[in-house]
Amino acid sequence: MLLPFTLDTPTILVLLALAAWFVFFTIIGINGLSLKNLRQNAFVQPVILPRLSVIVAACNEEKTLEKALQSLLATDYPDVEFLIVNDRSTDGTGAIIDRIALHDKRVKPLHIAVLPDGWLGKVHALHTASKEASGEFLLFTDADIHFAPDALTLALSLAEAQHLDHLVVVPETRKPASSSAWQQWLVSVTIAGFASLFLFSLRLRSLRNPQSSAFVGVGAFNLVRTSAFRKTLGFEWLKMEVIDDLGLGMMMKRSGARCDAANGVGALHLEWYATFGEIAHGFEKNFFAGFGRYRWRVMLWRVSQIAAMVLLPYLAALWALWTHGNTFLCALVLCVHFVLPLLATLVMRKRLPLEPIFFATMPLSFLLTIALMLRSAWQTTRKGGIAWRGTFYPLQTLRKEQRVQM
Repeated sequence: MLLPFTLDTPTILVLLALAAWFVFFTIIGINGLSLKNLRQNAFVQPVILPRLSVIVAACNEEKTLEKALQSLLATDYPDVEFLIVNDRSTDGTGAIIDRIALHDKRVKPLHIAVLPDGWLGKVHALHTASKEASGEFLLFTDADIHFAPDALTLALSLAEAQHLDHLVVVPETRKPASSSAWQQWLVSVTIAGFASLFLFSLRLRSLRNPQSSAFVGVGAFNLVRTSAFRKTLGFEWLKMEVIDDLGLGMMMKRSGARCDAANGVGALHLEWYATFGEIAHGFEKNFFAGFGRYRWRVMLWRVSQIAAMVLLPYLAALWALWTHGNTFLCALVLCVHFVLPLLATLVMRKRLPLEPIFFATMPLSFLLTIALMLRSAWQTTRKGGIAWRGTFYPLQTLRKEQRVQM
């Protein structure tokens, strides 16, 4: 059978690059399908659910906190306390927490006025609240997460049924209603790239294997069994870890905890950043830490890997077109780069944080992600550190105290 191309150098490069693309999305598919759907997964609810302590660390969150807390307080979970930490806020966050606490005795307000030396603000806030908690389980969540009334019951029932010590629930991501249609599209495209890298990087398929070192954590929903959490090194070990949510997951897994992750579509959600500029600012502190380990050589290596996977097939196809007039390879690259991600995500459409169509823009998504990665590295290096929650943390200290290495 005659092939529609000859096996010259550019053709071989195209085929190798497309094979890498296929492997990449196969891994994404395997990891994505390994996530249980929290709402659709069938399990037996325990007769008596354990006491739960929900911990929220809030710093200048007056725009999002009240609605998020109202969704939490509407839970049908029978035995729960809410420890809401006002972490040195300068806006109306503290007043909102106190007002809600007056009307709901389950809410315990905690106010932090001074940050001790050697701590990140959020990590210190979580540490402070965890020492005050009385629950058999601790749920660490962010101040902008919205919960369905049965979300906590579903999560705790799953954790008890599977005898889990650590359960992560990945939230549904919704378009920000306040932004323009163009900004919503751009934000959604960026989320698609970030979600794909998340699913590729964290080996979720191996999470349940006690012999595996795979771990995961998300700030939106990190549920831990208190007795298992007390066996770890605690937040003191993570006190300068920017990616504290992943750090908690790594710490739990290393301590021998039984870990799992679920998909929270329909159970909990957040509205992501309203503009691409807000995404760039929000990821500034995370990308250099997570992908680069605060080292330019590591960041450039990671960026080069992503860029090669995205750009090499196009460059090789254009080379074949220029030297041999081969249009088939150009059509093949376009088909694979747009159709393969779409097919993979359609298979997982009930497990995705946004519409599958956005994953068809994956080449653009990855280029935007590369831009954010490089911006994070440049800004952190230029400033000599990061500014977070009103405090500046030197780069040298962040490097020395980093725990998570992806």
